[in-house]
Amino acid sequence: MIAPHTVVFASPEQLFNNKDDINLKQTNFSIGVTIYYILTDKFPYGDIEEIGGQAFYENLCNNKIYNIKIYKLFIR
Repeated sequence: MIAPHTVVFASPEQLFNNKDDINLKQTNFSIGVTIYYILTDKFPYGDIEEIGGQAFYENLCNNKIYNIKIYKLFIR
């Protein structure tokens, strides 16, 4: 059974339904994704609608995060 969640904000533990590993850290993960999205208007592992589900999961599993420094922000 697949657990209900929004894929782009869910942690790997939630996506793969590892119930033993789910705790409050997943909330922090989702908050981090939300902050990244607010700052860049992009998702850290890519937009699932643009790159497709498989590429999104590969980025997530391989910890391939888009570098936030490539966006012209007020962050140094």
